[in-house]
Amino acid sequence: ANQYRDSVYLTNAGVVQVLLSANEARTIASSRLCIASDGEAALRENQGGYYINFEMAAIRMSPSSTLPDDNQTVAMTVYAYGEPVTAINGSGQLNVTLQPTVLQYSAGIDGSTQYNDTAIYGVVVSERTDNPGQFAMQVRTGVGLPFASKPTNLTEYNSWKRKPLDSQLCFILAQSNGVLVGENPGISGFPFIPPVTLLFWQNQWVVSDPDWDNNIYPILNCYSILYPGMTSRMDISDQETVESNAKGFSERFGLSTSDPAFMPVVRDMSPQTITMMQTWLSQFYTPTEEDA
Repeated sequence: ANQYRDSVYLTNAGVVQVLLSANEARTIASSRLCIASDGEAALRENQGGYYINFEMAAIRMSPSSTLPDDNQTVAMTVYAYGEPVTAINGSGQLNVTLQPTVLQYSAGIDGSTQYNDTAIYGVVVSERTDNPGQFAMQVRTGVGLPFASKPTNLTEYNSWKRKPLDSQLCFILAQSNGVLVGENPGISGFPFIPPVTLLFWQNQWVVSDPDWDNNIYPILNCYSILYPGMTSRMDISDQETVESNAKGFSERFGLSTSDPAFMPVVRDMSPQTITMMQTWLSQFYTPTEEDA
């Protein structure tokens, strides 16, 4: 509450209304707005009065799947001088390029990262006209890419990193012809401006007959390392602890992702992995009719 009361926006921001004449209103309808300070532009609309942004900044997908679907859609909003744009990427029109990229984890002990500007394992991104000013992106994932096997030494571990979490962190970048997109700060050489983030589940750890050592422990141990505060309450990397709380774990895995008690709280475990977890947990408690 104190942080909210001291917010710089509450102190320094506000909504301003300016009464315009008819001639001024007609001029603004086809001219870029600009806020100037001491004769210098502090904030200015895009060339052509374009506003381009994405209504959904994060998506999660499994291999060989397609968006939009019943649960997720990614809409790109495009306006020009306050009016909806109904077509892009045509002759004389605004051109928007969508580039799939993937975050590559370094094998270095420093944990450095690099960004690889290539297709995300066969992801294809295109646009289709939807409502006026709205373009729904179509995203298609290819097959998952297998990772390295379980590490046996420090060097191998540093190349393994997040891999038991069974996902790749990917981005869909957006560029246009002289127009900034989304929250792009316009800084030359900036590594990436990801208007859309894609968590691409690989599901390579998913098996029909899981065991603790090879399938369950590597995943839960990653979470215990990433979120050590959990260990003081319950050590999810300990087999005996997990087995003795199997029913509680299974119930939380089975909740809707919108439920605050859903596990894992970061919502980055694929539905297929959750099913595997519940399959393994089910041998340590007897489901009741209520559970069913």
